[in-house]
Formats: sequence, structure tokens, C-alpha cells
Amino acid sequence: MSLSNSRILLLVTIFMLLISNKAFAKNYLNIEIADEILALNDQYTVTLNEGVNPDVKHKVDKKLLTFVPQEDKVFYEFTVAIEGDEKQWYVDLFVFSNQKNFLNFNTLLFSALLNPMDFYHLDHRAGYNFFKSYAQHIDGDYEKLKSEYNKGPTHYFSYMDALGDYQNFMTNVYPVQTKLQQAAKEAQGTKVVAHEKVITNFINAVNKKRSMPLLKYRDPNAPQAHKEIYERGIQTLYAYFDKIGNPTKFNVLQKRKYENINQPIVDYYLVEILEHNGQLDNKIEMEFFFSDVHGKRYIKEYDITGIHFQ
Repeated sequence: MSLSNSRILLLVTIFMLLISNKAFAKNYLNIEIADEILALNDQYTVTLNEGVNPDVKHKVDKKLLTFVPQEDKVFYEFTVAIEGDEKQWYVDLFVFSNQKNFLNFNTLLFSALLNPMDFYHLDHRAGYNFFKSYAQHIDGDYEKLKSEYNKGPTHYFSYMDALGDYQNFMTNVYPVQTKLQQAAKEAQGTKVVAHEKVITNFINAVNKKRSMPLLKYRDPNAPQAHKEIYERGIQTLYAYFDKIGNPTKFNVLQKRKYENINQPIVDYYLVEILEHNGQLDNKIEMEFFFSDVHGKRYIKEYDITGIHFQ
């Protein structure tokens, strides 16, 4: 083998090792276990379960739990199972990739008060920053709930359980949960593009017949049928904007938010297209439905006067 070929082989090998190590590091999770949680092993079996598959579980019997999760995500929601002969508790644990995580009161409370959908719109940095400062959003309630935890983890698990004592939950937990969920919804991604800027980019790309920028805004988590409707509609918009003189300016007529339980927030914008030639209608309006996914803004659906894409 020639010297040049040897160098090429060496460079390729180094590159592949770097890629594989980077991918592995991205998946690897480290969770430090609090002493009071470890102590539960004296009476109970404590495991960390991944998703709904009972076969994917990890024993919580050492100070540092390290493993590669089944799926690669920005945020993870696991279930901590504390199981005894007569009593069992199952609580959520919300952790972050590429961070040192803890199974302690701070993380358990955060996980109990929030749903993963409350964080669906945030990128990793924004989500983790919110986690680090979340106590300031619930002020005295944090210390109040911590005092319950200090009576013992199992007492705290029962205290937080809506099925165990619904009246207590509604009085002492639910108001705190509502407060923190609202704060999470109001948190912004690190570099989210403004809705009006996305609309401007979208219309400009339509006028220039550039499909790549338009497909960039397609929701990656939408059903396949919706993705196909979005893509087919682009060709229709090309012809539509050609017909009305390829206008670029618009005015926002209406905007509002749609909130559904355990679903991401959808932002709705109704805009009027300005300076068109009036060949199709005197007033041209477009509707946009936006969703934010891990710090990126996508268009779930769009419509224009005279056409409903379906």
C-alpha cells in the first residue's frame, strides 16, 4: 500500500471514530441518585423504567446510574418505580440529554408539575435553563413541598398523588402545577424566528418558486397525509401568486393561540396580502397555523382565499 493511501485510510479511520464517539456521547445519560432514594432499597425495589416497555428498566441501587437510552431525544421522561409487597409508587422523572442529571427532590418536583408537552416548543438550552431556574416561578410553594419531601420520599409520593388524596392534590399541588405550566408555556426558545418573519420568508420563497425553503417550514412531526398536502399545495401557490402579480407585502389581521390539554400550543395568524392585482379577488387573505418543536418554528397548515388545501 502506498504512503498516500495509508494516510487516507488513517484519516478515514480517525473520522469514523470521531463520528461514532460523538454519537455515543450524545446518547449517554448520567443520573446521580440522592441518598434518601438509595435508602428506599432497604424496603422496596427501585427501578427506572424507559417508556411503556417494562423490559427496559434499570436498577436504582448505586450512586451514579449510567446507561444509553433506547431512543435519542432532547428531553427524556422516565418512570421511577418504588415497589414493595403492599405499597407501590410510580413517579415521573424528567431528564435532559448532554447534562448531568439528578434523581432528587428538585428533579422529582419538576417532573411532577410538568408534562413533556409543556416543553415541546423549547430547544435543549432553553429547556435546561428553565429547569435550572424553575423554583423562582413557584416561590414559597417550592419550600412548602420540600418540607413534605423531608418527611420521607414515600410520604412525598403519596402527598403528590392525585389518586391517593384528590382533595389534597387540588388544594396544595394543582395550583402550583398550573402556575409552573403557564411559566413553561411562556418560555421562549433560544433562537426562534418571529412568526411575521416566517410568513415573509414563506411568501418570498413562493414568488421565487423555491421549494427547499418552503419545505423547511413543514412540521416534521405532522402525519404523513398532512405532509403530502403541504407539499402539493406549494405548486398551487406558485400559480396563484403568479396570477395575482407576485405580491410580497402583507398585513396581520388576526392572531391567537390554541391550547389543548397535553398538546403543543398552536399559533394562528390571519394576514391580508397587499398590493396584488385583484385578478382573483379584491381581498386576498392567508391563514397560517404554527407550531414550535424543540426551538424551531414550523407551519402546520396554510390556506389562501378561494382554496382550502386538504
